[in-house]
Amino acid sequence: MDIGNRNALSDRLFTAKAVCPNCGDRIIYQAGAELARKHGIYDNVVVCYKCRHVYTCTLIPGRLVLQDDVTERYPGVQAAGTEGAETDTEERPAKKGGFFSRIFGR
Repeated sequence: MDIGNRNALSDRLFTAKAVCPNCGDRIIYQAGAELARKHGIYDNVVVCYKCRHVYTCTLIPGRLVLQDDVTERYPGVQAAGTEGAETDTEERPAKKGGFFSRIFGR
């Protein structure tokens, strides 16, 4: 199914982004949800790669809305984040460059 600007709806959902209220890092829905599943969490939550905070979320095409910080419900995520930080950062998706980075290659 395509929407207004010819992007597939699934692409708009899975690449929806939000800013972590705790550390200010970018959270992409698909990566944050996969990290939650990796830690055995099957609720409707996303995990921030940088600070390992867990948030409930609402997914709107092209936009991820973080609602509540529920990190205290999942203490294993914080502990695993400090032990395996170097392995998880390798799996983190690269930031998508903006207009000028595509032109000048930065």
